[in-house]
Amino acid sequence: MKHLFENKIFTLASPNLKHYQPMRTLFSLAFGIFFSSAALAQSWQMPQLPQEPQPATIQPANVVRFNSGTPSTSPAFQNKQPDAMAIYEADRRRLEQEQRQEALQKQQILDEIADAFGPKTGSGYAAATLPGNPEAAAYVQAYNQLNNMLTGQQPASLKQAVFIVENAWFDNKMNYAAYDQRIRNLVEFARQKMRQDKADTGNEAKNYMLFRLLSEPLTITDPRTGKKATSTPLHYDFDDFYGREDWTKMFVTKLLNTGYGQCHSMPLLFNILAEEFGAKAYMSFGPSHCFAKYQSGSTFKNVELTNGHITTDAFVLASGYIKASALRSHIYLDTVGLQQQIAFLIGDLAAGYMRKFGSDYFVGRCIETAQKYYPNDAHAMAMKANYITDMFKQSLAQLGGMPKEQVLRIPNMKKLHDAMLASYADLDNAGYAEMHAEEYEDWLKSADEQKRKQDYELFLHYQKTHKPTLSNGAN
Repeated sequence: MKHLFENKIFTLASPNLKHYQPMRTLFSLAFGIFFSSAALAQSWQMPQLPQEPQPATIQPANVVRFNSGTPSTSPAFQNKQPDAMAIYEADRRRLEQEQRQEALQKQQILDEIADAFGPKTGSGYAAATLPGNPEAAAYVQAYNQLNNMLTGQQPASLKQAVFIVENAWFDNKMNYAAYDQRIRNLVEFARQKMRQDKADTGNEAKNYMLFRLLSEPLTITDPRTGKKATSTPLHYDFDDFYGREDWTKMFVTKLLNTGYGQCHSMPLLFNILAEEFGAKAYMSFGPSHCFAKYQSGSTFKNVELTNGHITTDAFVLASGYIKASALRSHIYLDTVGLQQQIAFLIGDLAAGYMRKFGSDYFVGRCIETAQKYYPNDAHAMAMKANYITDMFKQSLAQLGGMPKEQVLRIPNMKKLHDAMLASYADLDNAGYAEMHAEEYEDWLKSADEQKRKQDYELFLHYQKTHKPTLSNGAN
């Protein structure tokens, strides 16, 4: 019997790469991005450096005196004696000049930081070139390809978009033909299984078959050879499921290569297969979680490949992390269509870029594009807050520990500080939340029959107050 995961696309041994360590770990779902907005907003205590002497406190320079007693009072000697007040005035003018020069240099530094990092509007960002860093060229190329899909300059394809993002991490060294063939093999297996079972070929039946293909072993007879072939279900990878140590843990190609994945790669693979199978499926999000959705009558069913269950929104609601404001803002439990999925992947692209090269204008560019096409993307919102905070911290470092009151008198810094606080407020108002890794793992394991029965009452209440929505571009 043939093992569906036996052929590897590539070796996942990571090259010796410099990993970016963000100042806050944001981004549930593995995208490397978690942070506490309240703590950042309230705990900024600027280091207080010794104050530079002000003119009123400067002591006159020591006047040279001779050991022979009282200095001579002759006019000739008095003309040669150092004038204490003149020295004081000279020192004061010198100090003021140095302070003006230092302030000018600091403002120039801030202007450079604003040019390099600051989100721009209208004319857009600076040209996407990274002098001295040729490795980043793959990311620039990937961004342009994804952006072309969003603007209609090339056909939108989730399968291609996922490969583009992951291939950028490996500097365009992956094999698309092998990746594409693996997808085709899985879709053909599902198609043959439906034919041999004489199953209904409607949208719900196709989605359910894909769920079965990825969650349980299925056997078909090869119509050409008469041999049996059996699929192998996917498994949840509980080791580093946020990808903090190994970013490739998040990749669909890693899932295809090993059969192990998590709530980022699994729903993406499901939606890729649905796209290729001609089925209509969506993505949806919860705090630190992602899953697939498909419509069943007047409601939606959730495909939880992380634990091998078909569930409802009640399962996610039972985590206790979803606020009413999150339902109103549609950042959680909404249906996310193809265009928004590609915008979401631009956020993925930025997250991988930061791990390799750090945070710069390219990250801001990705965030701006992602939010343009998917305004309710909680991960892009969190990444934006992290990005602006990183800008602010880097600017503070350039200012050398200037007191907070002085920092906020600098126009660029005041604007950046206000934008930082506004980004925190946006997250709070949208109902953004995170789950700790241990709680998330326990919650995933709770999806048994008894738990679903306990959640049924909550689900009934939710159904009465919320109708299915396709507001995030499910088309």
